[in-house]
Amino acid sequence: MTSGTRLALSGDRVRVGCDVAAVSEVAYSVHRFGDRYLQRVYTAGELRDCAGPDRIRRLAARFAAKEAVIKAFATPEMAFPLTSIEVVKRDGTPQLVLHGSVAHVAGERGWQEVSLSLSHDECHAMALVVVLCDSWQEPTSGVPDVCRPSLGAGSGND
Repeated sequence: MTSGTRLALSGDRVRVGCDVAAVSEVAYSVHRFGDRYLQRVYTAGELRDCAGPDRIRRLAARFAAKEAVIKAFATPEMAFPLTSIEVVKRDGTPQLVLHGSVAHVAGERGWQEVSLSLSHDECHAMALVVVLCDSWQEPTSGVPDVCRPSLGAGSGND
């Protein structure tokens, strides 16, 4: 852009969600609740992808991704089954796949493209989700539309 040029971006087409998860809390949940926790939160594919020495940190990053997606919806009254939000790896890059009611509502809300970034260190994992919506549409399911401007929900590859 040249000097003096301004760019005004509309908040109705972009949604952002960000979350940080404590690795120790995920480790505690795995230790305390075992398979019951793992099967309630993660898909079989996520559990396979997280196998290995960094398992807990990878699980924590995926938990943060699920929470970041929920924040991008900006719909606190909606139920979000965590296994309906799945992190998959394609060509070494983490991507999101939504299933069931979560996928249905995302479609209703005009979600067109989603980018995901994950990162973790010894203590924390984080995820950033950026959603591009086609445009605001009147909701049909009684859930407030999330591609409207709003105040609210707030890297490396894993």
